[in-house]
Order: sequence, then C-alpha cells, then structure tokens
Amino acid sequence: MRKCWLFLIIYIIIFWPFPLEFLNSSVRRVKSPISASEAIVVYTSRGGHISYTCKHFPDGEIYIRIQNPAGIKNQDIKLHFQPHNREDFLRLLFLASTIAEYEPKSIEVEFQNWFPANPGEESILSALAHFADSIRLPEEVSFSFYTRSSIPVVTAFERIIYLNPRFQEYARKLGKEFNAEVGRVNTSIENSTHWEMEISGKVKGKDILVIHSTSTADDILNLISTLYLLKKKGARSITLVNTYQGYARQDKIFKPGEGVIGYALLKVLNALSDYNIAINVHFGEKSGEVQLKNEVVYNLNGFRYLTRGVFDHILEDYSPQELEGKTLCLLAPDDGSYNYVKEAVQDMKEYLVQKGINMRVVAGYLNKTRISSQRVVMKNNILGEGGKELSIPKDAFFIILDDETSTGMTVKVATYHLVNVLGFDWWHIYAGIVHGKFVEGIQRFFTEGDDNTPPRFIASLDTLQIPERIKVISIYPLLLNSLKEFLNSNPLPLPQ
Repeated sequence: MRKCWLFLIIYIIIFWPFPLEFLNSSVRRVKSPISASEAIVVYTSRGGHISYTCKHFPDGEIYIRIQNPAGIKNQDIKLHFQPHNREDFLRLLFLASTIAEYEPKSIEVEFQNWFPANPGEESILSALAHFADSIRLPEEVSFSFYTRSSIPVVTAFERIIYLNPRFQEYARKLGKEFNAEVGRVNTSIENSTHWEMEISGKVKGKDILVIHSTSTADDILNLISTLYLLKKKGARSITLVNTYQGYARQDKIFKPGEGVIGYALLKVLNALSDYNIAINVHFGEKSGEVQLKNEVVYNLNGFRYLTRGVFDHILEDYSPQELEGKTLCLLAPDDGSYNYVKEAVQDMKEYLVQKGINMRVVAGYLNKTRISSQRVVMKNNILGEGGKELSIPKDAFFIILDDETSTGMTVKVATYHLVNVLGFDWWHIYAGIVHGKFVEGIQRFFTEGDDNTPPRFIASLDTLQIPERIKVISIYPLLLNSLKEFLNSNPLPLPQ
C-alpha cells in the first residue's frame, strides 16, 4: 500500500507541470506545422493519422492510394497543405477526391504559407471545393464556386482560345472556318507555386471555344485556371475540346484505397464548362454521350480518321489490284475498344467505295489480360460480336487500333500473337493509336522482344505531342466536322 502511495506522489511530481492534453495524446492531437519534406499531411480530428502513397504511372500520371481507407468513414478528416511545386496542387485535389470516396463525415483543407495571389490561382480553391467541405487559408480570400446548371444553346463560336502553341494552326483554321477571333492564353510562372494567366480581348457575353489537351499536370492546372477565368469574366458559353482527357484510365477503384481520379477531373472540368468534348476517352467505348458516374462527356471516335490514314499507307505498299478481294480486319487489342472499331468499319467501307477497291471489312478483338503496367498477354483466336470466333483468311490485312498507349506494348503483343500464334503475315499488319505517348522512346518500341513484335507500320493522331518515326495523322478534319455537327445540334444535355 505504501508503495502505491509513493508511486502516485512521484507520478504527480513528474507530470503535474504538463497540460492535460499530454495525458490524452492518443485521443487528441495538437496541431503541428507540416515538415519541410511533406506537402500534404492527413489525419482525423481525433488524431488518427491517414497514411497514403503518391507515385506516378509510367506515363507520368499521378497515382494515389490511401493505406488505411477504413479509418476515414464517418470521420472528420483534416488535410494540412504546404505546396512545394505546381504538381502538389493536383495531388491535393486528387487526394481530397479520393478521401471523399470513403465516406468521411467532413473534409477540411488548411493551406499553410500559401494563398492565391490572383484570380487564376483562385481556380484551385474552386476545384477543391467540390470535394472539401471547408478550406482555410492564411489570409482572407474569396473565390467563386461554379457548377454546371442550365446550358445555353450555342449556334456560333465568337472566340477560339488555345493554350498550347501546337494548337495554334488548328485554332487559326477553325477561326477562319467559323469567322471567329483567335487568341492564346499566356501563362507566366512566377515561381514553383505561383502562376498567372492572361486572356486578352473581350470575353463577357461571348461564346468561347477552348482547344486543349490535358496530358501533364501543367496542362491540367492551366486549363482549370483558364476555364475559371472565362467564367469569372462572364463568358456566355464555354465549349471545351479536350483532345486528350487525362486520367481517363483511372475510371474505377481497382484496389482498396484508390480513387476514381478520372471522375474527379471530369467533375471539375464539367463544372467550369458548358460543353465538354473529348476524343476517344478511355472509359467511353463508343461515340456520343458517355458517362462516368453522373458526369457526362461528348466522345468523338478518332478511329474513323485514324483508319483512313493508315489505309492510305497500305496503298503505298500494295496496289489496289493486290488488295482486291482480300479481307481487312480492324482489330481492337481488347473488348474495351471493340465498339470504337465497329463504328470505324462502316466508315472504312465507304472509304473503300470511294477508292474503288473491293475488300471485305470486319471488326474483331483479341482476348487481352493485363498482368502489370509493363506486361500484357493475349490468347485464343480473333473474336467478334458476342465473343464468337471470327474466320479470317491467312492472307488478310490488319489494322490494329488502340485508343491509348503509354509504351505501345499492347500493339506489340497483339502483333506477336497474330504472327507467331495465329500464323498471319507480318507484312500485312499495320497499327494506329489515337493517343500515343511512347514514354519509353521509339527505339524501345521498334525493338523486338521475347513475346512482342512491332507492327510493320504505326501511325498516331496528334492529340498529344507525337515523337519522330511515328506517322502523324491530323485531327483537324475530325475537329472541323464534329464542331459543325455540334453547332447544328448542341448534343450535350445534362444527365437527368
């Protein structure tokens, strides 16, 4: 008994100077600043730490995964944010959207040592507000929060705006076609965490067309800032043509802790534009209106124009007489692109009639299984409608069509399968990619492997910056014809 009293006296003497919070640190956490090495720290209001990993896919897109997603549900989640570079803002947006997938009670974001210095930077707060319940800044800043509601009917474009210099030529051509003013958005990077956008000319009350491609973090941030400024300046309507919809392959949760990043980006872009048009968005599978959750995008099928461009090259290698009576198989490397390919078949038939060439045109796909980001395997024969095997003559010609590739490996494995497993002629195998990244380089693509072979010829649409040695096929005819149709019908109502 004496020992117990002695222990209590010693305990009081030692711990009496400390506040009660110290004795309750497992439940209550005292806020501390972010360390210099971290941009985002996440924890619950009860002090529980929410751990996550942030990596990159081979093509450079951000990959976020929460390690303990079960700790989020019904919790008040706090994010402390101190940016070190521009990409950190995108990480913050995607991390907040990922946390929102796991049903927190609330999400609060606190910015440390940063606040928006101009309206373009306010756009980050507007985008973040779609997923965070409250945003705290070192200084008082007001910003506008936009959502898409009523959509105006657009019958003409009064201004055409581009951000990337490589779209200058297309913007000028479209400007002449639609009798519209053409302007470029200028971006000035002040330092690693501050930038400013300048849109010259009158915007208020105008119907605006924006041409862009969201393949990098800078592309995405610049577009969000541009659309926000157009809204803030009072544009009557904003039609976005996003030639490449970034993060579209992250269209579902594959592993616990992941988020649907493709949806998060689409939600933000849709809130800041009236019409959102993309080319072969990965989750779309067909032309026209497609949805990811409750967000809609109007999807253009670049396979139609891509196939024509590749076939023109076949005509450089073979005469019409050599092609007469042969079978042309438009081949998807998996069933996800099969509907795109089926749409291209009818267009190809019409093109062959124009060329005066009699060929049988069929759509098919291969049974692909992705083992990892670097490896895919294919098995069995060529499949068609309903998964039934197709009968394809051995002297057939092939155009392998893929909507998006990081390395080109899927096309190479498909070529190998056609030649080494199914016995078709390598000299008859051509390929076309809508969004060709080829992040490992062209030399690597044209190198044969143990289970992969490059096709005889490959082309890509210029939705992205295309490396040399890849035949470039212009998207301008697709843009022009689709935008003409758009002005006649405005095909993008909000989902009911």
